[in-house]
Amino acid sequence: MRIGRGELDLIARRGGVLAFVEVKARRSAQYGAPEDAVDGRKRRKVARLAELWLAARPWALRGASEVRFDVIAVDATSRPPAVRHLEGAFTLDG
Repeated sequence: MRIGRGELDLIARRGGVLAFVEVKARRSAQYGAPEDAVDGRKRRKVARLAELWLAARPWALRGASEVRFDVIAVDATSRPPAVRHLEGAFTLDG
């Protein structure tokens, strides 16, 4: 979802959990694991975009008991690609 000059990859809700999800993929191990690309700068950007998204949609928090930041890492160096879901990978403060 585009928000200004930024983008949130996925926004998901299951029960009382509202998750903002960053998806990263790698085709080679040259630059490390996909989740390693979600560094402090990227975390702060995702958290800020989530704040903007929620400010425009306060109703989205209705019934939410937890707001979480997840990372989905797709490692395409193997076949089939390995997919890891890292729940609560980081917090609002980056």
